[in-house]
Amino acid sequence: MPASVASPLRHLQEHRGFARFTGVVSYCIGLWNADMVLNKKGCYFTTLLSGLLSVLSPQKAVRDRMEGVPVTDI
Repeated sequence: MPASVASPLRHLQEHRGFARFTGVVSYCIGLWNADMVLNKKGCYFTTLLSGLLSVLSPQKAVRDRMEGVPVTDI
């Protein structure tokens, strides 16, 4: 990949990762400070993890398709 294309892509990935990390940390801090029972906090945390997985899976499929790895069209 040429350097002119790789550099903005790398910066975009870094910013996206930083935004995701900041959001997850902020969510966890808010969940820690929330005044609710522990099993309800666990439910919200599990929802956060499921959401993160649903965001990462399509990104991997798009990356694999760009690299020429065969991906099913589900």
